Amino acid sequence: MAYILREGQLVLPKVAASAIGALRPVQENPAVNDEVLPTASNGARVLGLSIATAATAQDPIAVQTEGVAKAVANASLGAGTLVSCTATTGGQLGIAASGAQIVGVAQENAAAGQVFAVLLKPSVNVGAN
Repeated sequence: MAYILREGQLVLPKVAASAIGALRPVQENPAVNDEVLPTASNGARVLGLSIATAATAQDPIAVQTEGVAKAVANASLGAGTLVSCTATTGGQLGIAASGAQIVGVAQENAAAGQVFAVLLKPSVNVGAN
């Protein structure tokens, strides 16, 4: 597997298990090497964010795992907010709740449906506060 480093961003070449939209969180498919699934649960361990759309299963897809990436907000959020995947909004990122897997830290304010910058962090559980 070739790793691509572009301007401080680590991008992994993967294969989509199904259709995946651009700027969406993805997770490893435990059954198939180098294959990713769309993440639709705030409890799932996120690998990174898709850079572009994979229209069908087995399409190649680039997944950004480090650096500042672009994501879509599910609701209004502020810069500095810990964000996680949300189950009800098609893989958009929202304010992390207790028990959620953190995807990163919002780098700017965003309204619902707006693209925003997020500093990706290794997926870790928020835990109870």
